[in-house]
Amino acid sequence: MIASDGGTIDLTEVDRSMSDVERRSKLLAPAFRELRVPLRRDQARHAKDQAGPGGSWPPRSPFTEARRKSRNRGRRVTKAMKVIGLAKSKRRPTPKRILGRLPGAVIYTVGQLFIRATSRVPWSGIHQRGGRAGRGVKIPAREFLWLSMLLLETTSSVLARYVAKGWQR
Repeated sequence: MIASDGGTIDLTEVDRSMSDVERRSKLLAPAFRELRVPLRRDQARHAKDQAGPGGSWPPRSPFTEARRKSRNRGRRVTKAMKVIGLAKSKRRPTPKRILGRLPGAVIYTVGQLFIRATSRVPWSGIHQRGGRAGRGVKIPAREFLWLSMLLLETTSSVLARYVAKGWQR
């Protein structure tokens, strides 16, 4: 209560609203749960576009393509395939089908102050960051977990709307 020229102003509702806004800004789990669907859609779009924040994913190696064709489609064995010794190989999923599954193999965990996307595929880190794998084969980065500007704008509006609800009560 504030006395002003013989009258009083009751700030109890303002104090309650401010305290609710403060509480909501520290406990954002409901807002982050709402963001799981847009985050999943954003990551699926990256896989469909085959693009990272720096542009399109680099193409696969000619040897990888030759191996993929040999293993998956029963095509005739080319000279390149013979060079790398793939004349008799077993059927195996294509790298594109494997890479296409990486965004779908992501677990979204929500906490009070975070939302975390983690791949369930143990070897996915090499595709995310690039590097050397196996027998020293260089794998270029094909980032599939990153946040687009559209998702960041959606996130800021969802968080702002959630926190502001504390003031509107």
